[in-house]
Amino acid sequence: MIRSGFLLAFLCLYFNAAQAQCLSGNCQSGWSKYRFANGALYEGNMANGKIQGMGTLWFANGDVYKGYWNMNKREGEGILNTVDGLSYQGTFANNQLHGNARVYDGSGGYFEGAWVNGVNTTGGYYVSAKGVRTRGYWTPAGFKAGAPSAAEATREELADCNLVPCGSGRGRMVFDDGSVYTGFFLNGLPDGEGECRYVNGEVYRGHWSHGRPSGLGHYTYTNGVVMSGQWDEGKYIDRHDLSPSTGVSKTATGDVHIYALIVGASRYDHFESLKYTDDDAYRLYAFLKSPEGGAVPDDHIRILIDESAVADNIFKGLDDIIAMAGEEDEVLVYLAGHGLQGVYVPTDSDGYRNRVDYEEVRERLSHCRARQKLVIADACFSGSLLAAKTPMFESVDLFYKKLGASGGGTAFLLSSKSEEFSLESQGLRQGIFSHYLVEGLKGEADTDADKLVTLDELYTYVYANVREYSGNLQTPVLAGDIDRNMPLASIR
Repeated sequence: MIRSGFLLAFLCLYFNAAQAQCLSGNCQSGWSKYRFANGALYEGNMANGKIQGMGTLWFANGDVYKGYWNMNKREGEGILNTVDGLSYQGTFANNQLHGNARVYDGSGGYFEGAWVNGVNTTGGYYVSAKGVRTRGYWTPAGFKAGAPSAAEATREELADCNLVPCGSGRGRMVFDDGSVYTGFFLNGLPDGEGECRYVNGEVYRGHWSHGRPSGLGHYTYTNGVVMSGQWDEGKYIDRHDLSPSTGVSKTATGDVHIYALIVGASRYDHFESLKYTDDDAYRLYAFLKSPEGGAVPDDHIRILIDESAVADNIFKGLDDIIAMAGEEDEVLVYLAGHGLQGVYVPTDSDGYRNRVDYEEVRERLSHCRARQKLVIADACFSGSLLAAKTPMFESVDLFYKKLGASGGGTAFLLSSKSEEFSLESQGLRQGIFSHYLVEGLKGEADTDADKLVTLDELYTYVYANVREYSGNLQTPVLAGDIDRNMPLASIR
C-alpha cells in the first residue's frame, strides 16, 4: 500500500546469547572470565566452552555460587549465597543440593540435614545462634518445625534456567514476555517433555526438540478448545482431536460462529509508515462487534495493530481461529498494510524476512474445518493472491440463519490487481478500498433492499466506487469457490 499447518508463535523457544561476552581467557578451556547474555558473570575454569571445574558465578539476580561445576551445572562441593541472606553449603548434583548440607541464615543460626535432588526429604535440626536445637525440615520458604508432609518430601526442586543456561535435565525458564517453560532441556533449549504457559493464558504440553514443539502435543486455548496432534519444528501437522467442550461447532450447539483475524500495520521498521491502516482495522473490528456485523464476541477475534502486527503473531492468530472454528462456522481474515508481489508485509519485515506469503495463508486455510473462509487484503499487489474474500454479519438472528443456509468454500476479496498499488486518501482519511468496504457492509451495498449485504453485492459496490475514486488506478478483485450469495451484514 502507498499513500494518494500451522505454526504457533511460541515465545518459549530460545535462549538468546547474542550479547554474551568473553572478558578474559579464551572461554573455551582453562581459566576464563565470561559474561552471559542475561548479565550473569562467571570466573573460573572452562572446558570445551562449558563451565567445568572450580569457579564462581555471579547470577543475574544477585546470587553467588562458588564451588565445583560439571558441564554448566553445579556439581560437587560448593557454597551458594542468595540475595535474601541465606548461605547453602554442601554437596551439589545437577544444580541442586544432593547430600549433607547446612543452610546458614542471617540471624546467626543454621539448619543441618540431608537433601535429595534439591529437597530436604528426611528433615534435620535447626541450631539457633544460642545453640538451641529444634527438629524440623527445610523448605523454599525457610525452616519449619515438625515433620515434612508426603507432598513436601517428594517435591522436586527445579533448576532455574534464568540464572544460568540449563545444559540438560529438568528445569524452569521464564521468558522476557512472562511466558514460563517447565520441562526437560538439552544444550540450553527445551528438549523432551515439557509445558509452556503463555502470558495470554494458553498452554502447550507435549514433546519438544531443539526449542520447538516436535512430536505429540496438546495446545489448550483460553476458551477451552484443545488441539491435539503431531507437531514438527513448531508447525502443527496432524490433528488427532479437537475438543468440542466449548461448543464451537454447529453440531454441538446448533449455532454458526464467526472467527476473525484483523491486522492493521501502519508503523514499520523498514518501510515508510502508512497513515490510516490501523484505523481501517479498528473500523472493521468495531463493525464486527456491532449487531450488523454479527456481534462477534471478543474471544472469537484476534486483532493485531502496529507493534503486535509481526509475522509470528499473524500466523499464531491465524492458527488460533482455524483451530477454534467448527464445520458450520465462518473464518474472516483481514490484512491491511504494505504489500509486495505475493506477500503481505508485517511491521517487522524487511521484505525478505518475516513475510506473510499469501500462498501460505491459502494453504493453511485449506486445512480449516470452517464452512466458509474469507480473506480481505488491503495492500499493494494483493491481487497476486488470485482469489477473494469478505466478512460476515447480520442483525443478528436473521444473519446467522442466512449464513448457515449458504454454501461453503473459500474466497478472497483483494484491494487491487497483482500489478497495482493500493491507495490511501487524505480526503477519506482511510485506505480507499477499506473505506468502501466498511461503508458497503453498513448498508450502502444493499442494492436489492432486503436488509442483507451479500458477498456479491459488496464486491459490486466496492469495485465500482474504488475504480471511480481512484481514477481507475485501483481495481478490486474477487475470486474463489465461495457462495457469492453469502450474507456479510444485516441492515437494521
